[in-house]
Amino acid sequence: MINSRENQHTLDTLFSALRQELPAQKYIDLEDKIVQIWQQAPCESSSETIHQVKRAMQSKQHTEALTLLYYLLERLPQFAEAWHLKALAHYERGELRLSLDHNKEALKHEPRHFRALSQQARIFMLIGDYRAALKCFERLAVIYPKRKSLSDRILQLRAQLTQH
Repeated sequence: MINSRENQHTLDTLFSALRQELPAQKYIDLEDKIVQIWQQAPCESSSETIHQVKRAMQSKQHTEALTLLYYLLERLPQFAEAWHLKALAHYERGELRLSLDHNKEALKHEPRHFRALSQQARIFMLIGDYRAALKCFERLAVIYPKRKSLSDRILQLRAQLTQH
């Protein structure tokens, strides 16, 4: 969650760097830094809840993760990363519509959330909505044009859509 002007400025700088020509490892480092900022909660108890959610998800205890996220989002409804984690838990349970809805909420609070956009694109591909997937990939290309394989996916989808 962006909890200070300093974090917002840092995020803006990191996102600007994602659009530059850099060595591949640098993009991974930038992604990691962005995610670390996204996962910062405004208070210690919320930070601990995020750690509990991540442990539950790593253990495939998605119901527990969703319960924790439900209570966290009641207190912090603008916490974009919590919405994305909720979407991820639903995705892991095969609840694709709920995953799409929660990623949409994450993107409402952080429009540059490249993980939420990527997950949405994957879901749209799975359900056969290739136009929606293409829109997600195109939005992602504006935010993070050098993301691995992104330009290839966009070209493939455009070609596929023009054939139909």
